[in-house]
Amino acid sequence: MERSEVLNIVDTAIARNNDSLVDSMKRILKIFSNVVANSLSNIFENDVLDSDQSSSVATLKSLTHCEFVSGQANVCSVRGNLAKCYQEWVNIDAPGFILSVIRDGYRIPFIVFPPPKVSPNNGSALKEREFVSEAICNLISNKCLESLWEPVQNIIWLGTVLDTNQGFISVPKHRIAELKSSIDSILKGGCTIVNVRTLAAVVGQIISLTPCVGDVTRIMTRSLYAVVNTKMSWNSTVELSKEAYAELVFWNQNVDCLNCRSPWLPPSIPAKYCLLRRDPDLQSLSARLQTTILSARAPATRCHRKEPLSIEIIKDIISAADLSNTLQMRNICLYVLCYAGFFRSEEVTSIRRNHITFHDGYMTIKVEKSKTDQLRQGDEVIIAQSGGSACPVSILRGYLSRLNIDPHSDELIFRQLVKTKSFYKMVNKDKPISYTTFWDHLSKSLRSVVPDPSVYGTHSFRSGGATKAANSGVGERVFQRHGRWKSVSAKDGYVKDNITSRISVSKSLGL
Repeated sequence: MERSEVLNIVDTAIARNNDSLVDSMKRILKIFSNVVANSLSNIFENDVLDSDQSSSVATLKSLTHCEFVSGQANVCSVRGNLAKCYQEWVNIDAPGFILSVIRDGYRIPFIVFPPPKVSPNNGSALKEREFVSEAICNLISNKCLESLWEPVQNIIWLGTVLDTNQGFISVPKHRIAELKSSIDSILKGGCTIVNVRTLAAVVGQIISLTPCVGDVTRIMTRSLYAVVNTKMSWNSTVELSKEAYAELVFWNQNVDCLNCRSPWLPPSIPAKYCLLRRDPDLQSLSARLQTTILSARAPATRCHRKEPLSIEIIKDIISAADLSNTLQMRNICLYVLCYAGFFRSEEVTSIRRNHITFHDGYMTIKVEKSKTDQLRQGDEVIIAQSGGSACPVSILRGYLSRLNIDPHSDELIFRQLVKTKSFYKMVNKDKPISYTTFWDHLSKSLRSVVPDPSVYGTHSFRSGGATKAANSGVGERVFQRHGRWKSVSAKDGYVKDNITSRISVSKSLGL
């Protein structure tokens, strides 16, 4: 339909009454629908069966139930279709607001329109090559990037200098300067009160040197970590200990010399040897570093093996004890069991009631775990009944009977005792007595029977029993199994030969 036809219809509507006007408007709306149908024919191009472009009617073959099929290459879009028919809207004298929306899109009705601004989208470096090139040039000119188009053997990557020629990695000089400046700000004036946030930042800088310095960063920041952990909050202040202050001084004086490490050396060649060979100045550094670390530690003391306890000393302890006192009876029971069963302190304190089985003339004690039982298969110790004053079977029977522990219970038999008005009772906790408690009671028991209790320890029972069994001629295999030793050398370390055995060696020479 031509524009002249539309104008004739409008003129006729004006000349007639309102009903005729309504009919005329219906015809206009029909024309509008035909225009829209022609626009939609471009959208559903694949779905039109017989579309006559000169006609106002188009029969749609089918419309799918979804917008597009997954994986479809050419997806239809409604974007821009109204703009394609803009001239049709002009021909029907559409209002200016409608024409503006079709032509320019919907505009927010501001009271005063702001000035236009164009923000280009630079998401694609390929489409915006000029912008990307300009930005990279600006970064290079500001020394934010370094462009290297030829292979090199020395480069700074992620704040680390990689030197493949010498085989080292190190920290750039500016990072070392920042660390020393931070340390100087703390040490300035000799004040030991510092902000914990500042101190933690310095510790973090030191730890970040680990790839280039090595594990010395962790060794020489332990006291600093201890000080940081005393903080009340991150805004509080802390006091530097002498050790922490010394660590800061160490890093301030030695960080330049330590800044070098070779991570590419094979395991068979220690890095320190390669460093010393390449840089003779590091020889003095190695000596100074060793001296500094060792001076911060306590002086080493020679380790002396404790003396074995003899059966005579144990009998003297039993004679001096008051077995009517539950606490003293518990201690005596610990002593004789350690001596007779070659028990370690952690083994004897872990004995539970259902681990013990009494037989005619002996008893068995199950050992759930021990130092040499890596697979936790457990073991069993057999102790004979002697009938004497130090008989471990009789003493253990009396101790269990006094505490009235159920034989089928899994309670620990050596727990802390609490004194009431008339007797002792065990604490209702599944927790054994500690090594410190064991040793404190032993030292008190030894004070009245030996001149120097310090030469003995809880392991003296184990070595004392082993020494007595070895000097009494007990077979090596049974002896080693009873003490649960994995090797003969470990067993022999507990045995102290008596004078008779040592004299018999020279007597057998026939001199």
